Amino acid sequence: MAPSSSIAVLLLLVVAVVLSNVPSSGALASSSSSLLHQSSPSESETETDSSSGESTSSSSSEEAGEKEKEKEQEMEKAVAAEKAAQQELLKYAKEKGIVSPTNGTGWYKGIAREFVDAHNELRARYGVPPMKWDRKLARQARRWSNRMRKDCELVHSGHKYGESLFRSHDDWNATAKEAVFWWGKEESIYDRDTEQCTGGRAYKECGHFALMVGKRSTKVGCARAECFKGGVFITCNYYATDLKKKNKKKKKSTTN
Repeated sequence: MAPSSSIAVLLLLVVAVVLSNVPSSGALASSSSSLLHQSSPSESETETDSSSGESTSSSSSEEAGEKEKEKEQEMEKAVAAEKAAQQELLKYAKEKGIVSPTNGTGWYKGIAREFVDAHNELRARYGVPPMKWDRKLARQARRWSNRMRKDCELVHSGHKYGESLFRSHDDWNATAKEAVFWWGKEESIYDRDTEQCTGGRAYKECGHFALMVGKRSTKVGCARAECFKGGVFITCNYYATDLKKKNKKKKKSTTN
């Protein structure tokens, strides 16, 4: 074989080997597509996680929305009940020719201060610390007074606090001070040393006065409601501290 022809054959063989090692355009496209496909699952996972979070957030917001609706419905019912009560009062007022000084709400400006001052005037005479107004006790008193305004029977609520009730008749003019005045009439049968009734009487006979001036009574909350058929219903609740525990703490602090 001539040298030139052998060189040509050798070059052809080299070119064939090189071409056999170069990947086809189809393989490159498949590889590229494979890389894109691998990145695609991670993106879809991210989307799934995100949508799952949105779903959880959506369900919790729905629950919050339902609770808010329930509260609104309860408020609407309470407002409707109060309006119905006022209509009942106005009807009675028209029949009897009397006027509600509070337009049926039972509450007037300065009533809380009037209750507290009337109590503390008595307590000052007995040398005991003044009482403070307590909103929680007042809310409880208001709930009970409003509940009883239909017939205004002197029935206790039975809760854990000390409780005094007052009822007037006919018109709606009775005030906070008037209730305290009537409870104060029990002073003549109250023993300040024992904080009990005199002559072996039952506690309920002087209990209203005892709650007002007793050392253990530290907080008060009251409410006034106007009865559907005339008269005023007043509830005062009292929080009483345990003096034995207080004294023990004092002794410990003095000995330490």
